[in-house]
Amino acid sequence: PLPLATAATYIDQAASALDYAHAHGVIHRDLKPANFLLHADGRLVLADFGIARIMDEKTQGSTLTGAGTLLGTPEYMAPEMARGEPIDYRADIYELGVVLFQMLTGHVPFTGGTPYAVVYKHVQEPMPLLQYSDPSIPAAVDAVIQKATAKKREDRYTTVKEMAQDLRAAISGQPMLY
Repeated sequence: PLPLATAATYIDQAASALDYAHAHGVIHRDLKPANFLLHADGRLVLADFGIARIMDEKTQGSTLTGAGTLLGTPEYMAPEMARGEPIDYRADIYELGVVLFQMLTGHVPFTGGTPYAVVYKHVQEPMPLLQYSDPSIPAAVDAVIQKATAKKREDRYTTVKEMAQDLRAAISGQPMLY
């Protein structure tokens, strides 16, 4: 597990990169720790846009998986991706929420014997509360993760920047903005 301040610094940097990508119509679709590169000076670089999707008028409403096909990493996959539904930038918000959970606990929220068992949990089970892993983590930080990983994308943050701002507020004990 990482200290809260370190995790927040990484989330700030990831949010900046993702907001830039989203503003240009790019959805990463496979956020996980292996796709964050760290420079010696502490700068984070978002990498591996190998399954990224550029959203435009032609692809709006398209799905990104076929029958029996998973595109992405099951341990971080947004429910709508798992169900083969059309996706948008909020899939990245979900995945970043899972990455934040892992940063703070040292493990992913859901595991299983098969990739489909893990995906099923992302679709059906509530995100575990951080309080069970580390009671010293403020409940407000849990609230940020719960909102970022809401099963219904309409209930998630509108932007990754909002998530990062609420995380900073939660850590400092300030009221959350979103």
